[in-house]
Amino acid sequence: MVYARSQRVVDAYMRGQSTEEEFLKEIRYDLDWGYDWRSFRRLFDVARARGIPVFGIDCEPRSGFRFIQRRDAHAAAHIAGIARRRPGAKIVVVIGESHLARRHLPGKVQ
Repeated sequence: MVYARSQRVVDAYMRGQSTEEEFLKEIRYDLDWGYDWRSFRRLFDVARARGIPVFGIDCEPRSGFRFIQRRDAHAAAHIAGIARRRPGAKIVVVIGESHLARRHLPGKVQ
């Protein structure tokens, strides 16, 4: 639920250099995402406490299914890049179910 273009904002938040309010404003959470932040906050809190890096992998536009192939390709490229830079790392991807069909994100990452 974070655009790849917002990675510097994610990094600053994870290092404790910005507040939660600043982070959510800078990634336009309410405007672009709108899901209940409390569930995601727990993931970010655990990652920060354990020094686990968090990466934004999504891109615009998010309107409907018309652009889902483009978004899948973008996210897959980021996931593959992370895997190449961190061989042997366990990667957890939190993404909407529409991206999980075999010919979508899983197929593109491979």
